[in-house]
Amino acid sequence: MSGASINAMYVAVPKLVAGVTRGLFAAELEHHWEGLQAYDTSQVKLRD
Repeated sequence: MSGASINAMYVAVPKLVAGVTRGLFAAELEHHWEGLQAYDTSQVKLRD
């Protein structure tokens, strides 16, 4: 491997990973949104 290919991987790999994960999330967006809306667990209880 030359130094140029390592530099190219440094730039290309994060872009590739971002594109793949974005596509996976977008494909299941409705499912994720429904899960977020259905989440009903208290995170903090405030005293009166």
